[in-house]
Amino acid sequence: MRNKRQDLILKKVGTLFFKQRHSKKLSRTQLAIHLNTDEKQIRRIEAGEVNLTLLTLLKLCYVLELEPQNILIIKLNDSILND
Repeated sequence: MRNKRQDLILKKVGTLFFKQRHSKKLSRTQLAIHLNTDEKQIRRIEAGEVNLTLLTLLKLCYVLELEPQNILIIKLNDSILND
């Protein structure tokens, strides 16, 4: 189970992917095809409901032309570790 801080981070990351997808004028279906997944999974990622794997994060960054280090710049503290 995630804590509130972890949920907030996932939502922020999801929002960033959502905005970038829109700026690239891609539908969820088009993005899902590029990632070999389904539209529902893209919706869940953008809503912050999914704790992404590193590979999924890298694929999203590649398709959406984002630099992974810009996604990973998150102020971490002890609260992210507490479950």
